[in-house]
Amino acid sequence: MEGGLAVDRNHCVITLTFSESNDCIEFIKLIKPIKKLYIECIYTNTPRLKIIYVSTYYFSKKMSKEGKQVYKKTTCSKEEQVIKNIIIFSQKSISK
Repeated sequence: MEGGLAVDRNHCVITLTFSESNDCIEFIKLIKPIKKLYIECIYTNTPRLKIIYVSTYYFSKKMSKEGKQVYKKTTCSKEEQVIKNIIIFSQKSISK
């Protein structure tokens, strides 16, 4: 409630699993242009858990200090970098 007005907000968390990174890339290309849909975090768990991308909101408000340090130090494979670039590029083109 803000200023006597109630603002309805609905949040839905969806977790998806892809067997191929190309499927993930195509999905991101499909949903990124849609307004009010946000990608907060992308990670892989093979061979071990590794965060590929986090939004600025997720990074600043949701991650622990240790998680932030690990994320900053993590290097990405070529496929993971493609995923990151698609998200970052589409955010810049949408905000213009």
